[in-house]
Amino acid sequence: MNDALSEKRKRFIINFVYFAIILLLAYFALKYAIFAVMPFVIAFLVSWVLKPVIRFCTGKLKFSNKLASILLVILFYCTIGVLLVFVSIRLTSFLINVLGRIPGIYEEVLQPKLTEFAAGIDSYIAQLSPETAAAFEEAMANVVPAVFSFITQLSEGLLDSLTRLVGKTPSILLSVIITVISTFFITIDYKTVTGFLTKLIPKTMRPLMHDINTNIVSTVGKYIKSYGLIMLITFAEIFIGLLIVGIDNAGLIALLIALFDILPVVGSGMVLLPWTIITFIQGNIWQGVGLGIVYLVVVIVRQIIEPKIVGEQVGLHPLIALMAIVVGTRLFGGIGLFILPITCALISGLHRQGKIRLFRDKDSAPADGGAEPTVPPESGDTTDT
Repeated sequence: MNDALSEKRKRFIINFVYFAIILLLAYFALKYAIFAVMPFVIAFLVSWVLKPVIRFCTGKLKFSNKLASILLVILFYCTIGVLLVFVSIRLTSFLINVLGRIPGIYEEVLQPKLTEFAAGIDSYIAQLSPETAAAFEEAMANVVPAVFSFITQLSEGLLDSLTRLVGKTPSILLSVIITVISTFFITIDYKTVTGFLTKLIPKTMRPLMHDINTNIVSTVGKYIKSYGLIMLITFAEIFIGLLIVGIDNAGLIALLIALFDILPVVGSGMVLLPWTIITFIQGNIWQGVGLGIVYLVVVIVRQIIEPKIVGEQVGLHPLIALMAIVVGTRLFGGIGLFILPITCALISGLHRQGKIRLFRDKDSAPADGGAEPTVPPESGDTTDT
């Protein structure tokens, strides 16, 4: 009895160490190696997306595979480039307009408000007792340097981020060039590349890899659908809120903020919070309160519906979906918002289909722990059920 128990414990420790090593290797691979191979991953995904169109061009339009591949890759990346240039021009124009208005906002709005605030503080201090006034002035003397220190650190952080982004520009351009070139090579020889990758997989693992590929396509499609629904709900919330607050061009602004809200690093707060603060500084108290309420509603509703919608779409319990979203974002940054939930959904789907076994389902095992009894078919019934 003791030997059997000791053997079980030893097997548990070995399995635990084995899976711990696998998880650590997967973590470091995703954390560091994924950015090195990302150009090739993107190139392969673009080739996979273009594959049906290439098949149509070679079958119906009688193009050669090489010509169709080259033309479609050029068309794809030219379209992406035009869209990026258009968005960059509009964003640059918007930033120039905003930055150009900052001096006027400071002189016409912020400086008078600060002067009025300082005068109100002086008037309030004059009405206090000497002891209270001294304590208040001492507190303000500590608060003001802290505020300026915070503003300085924030400015230095933004400048440092901008400097690092500029420093990474050559690396980003090199990655883009590698991605485009790799897309040409993979698209032209798609069957050769996929055939080579298939040969690297042991024959016993190929059926499982086929199931994984099928499940990945289905899971990613459901994941995109779920976040499309979340973005639609966010757009409706912001649009209705801006209409109530009385903001012009509410539809366009709501659409832009909803797009920002999908991004894990940016979020709607990058737009709504500064907008709310500026509105308060300009003296539009009720409009500022309205924008603040819109922001709170968006944040609260997003936290409630995101795990539920994502979980239902990809087949995860809302709690597991929430944990995957939070842990993935914490461990891997913005890309973890997609990688970990999709991975969990993929593993869960393969378990439900019986392709892999994570644990023994109670319903699948007999109650007495023995073999499941075989029920003989009824007389006259020779067909399988």
